[in-house]
Order: sequence, then C-alpha cells, then structure tokens
Amino acid sequence: MRTVKIAVWIAVLYLLQTVFGRLISVYGITPQLLTAFAVLFPFISEDDKESAYTALVCAALSGAMVGHYFAADMIVIGVAYLISHFAVQNIRFVPSWIRAHTMTALAAFVYAAVVCFSAKMSVNGFDIRRYILPNVIYTLICSFVMYPIIKKTLFGKADKVLWGMRKEPEQYEQQ
Repeated sequence: MRTVKIAVWIAVLYLLQTVFGRLISVYGITPQLLTAFAVLFPFISEDDKESAYTALVCAALSGAMVGHYFAADMIVIGVAYLISHFAVQNIRFVPSWIRAHTMTALAAFVYAAVVCFSAKMSVNGFDIRRYILPNVIYTLICSFVMYPIIKKTLFGKADKVLWGMRKEPEQYEQQ
C-alpha cells in the first residue's frame, strides 16, 4: 500500500512540476519538487532500499522533463541521495528536519548551478542572484511544506509540533 502512496506522491509532484509548472512558478522559477522529495524521503523512511528506488525514479522522471539535462539530474539527485543517506546514518546530533532541509537546499543549489553552467559555460554573481538563489529558496519553502505532509501521509508519523521539533512522550521514557 505504501508503494502505491509513494507512486501517487511522485506522480503528483511530477504533474505539478511539468503540467502546472507555469502556475506555481514565481518570476519564471519553478521549484525542484522531485529533487526535494528524493532528498527528504530517506530522513522519513527507515527502509534503505525503498529510499534508493524512490530517488532513482525521481531522478529519472526529473531528467525526462523537457528542457532538463538527464545526466545532470541523475548525477545531482543520486549524489544528493547518497549524502542524505550518509547524514541519516552518521549525523545524529542535529534534528532530522534540519538535516533534511539543509540537504534539500544543497541539492537545489548544486542542480541550479549545474544547469546554469551547462547553459552558459560560466556562472557569475548575476546568475547566482537571479536564478540560483531564488531556485534554492523556492525549493526550500516547498520542502518545508512537503516534509510534514509526506511524514503524515506515507508513514502516519504526525508530530505535535510542526517539523518534528518536540520529542514524543515515548522518546523521553526511553532515555
């Protein structure tokens, strides 16, 4: 059942980014929703294989969009997933939601820089200010909205405080 929910999430995000891209774009900037989903998913899911397949599907669909660079999408989303997986496994002293959104911002920055560089063969301060930073900020805002919704709809983990800042009572008893 969860696989169907994941497929529905990916389909909805794909449709939002492609078909309804002009509706959700701000000043011509469309957020990287599939990239954000692929990066956020390992922080919520405990299944490594499911997270890897989800990142692979998100990368393939993102690369298949018109105007996107398939190789760049596969590499950036793949590396972002691997870094996210490493952060989930090895960085324990920072709350999960902070790690998830930091990795999402990093992946959005790298992807926007790669696209900008491949289009012009250079990246200058104007490109960073006009295209890269707005893309990162918009993708990060979308990831802040997506994180609690994904957590609730796919895994049934609803936090009392938004974005998981407070521990559940069971976690206090275990310590």
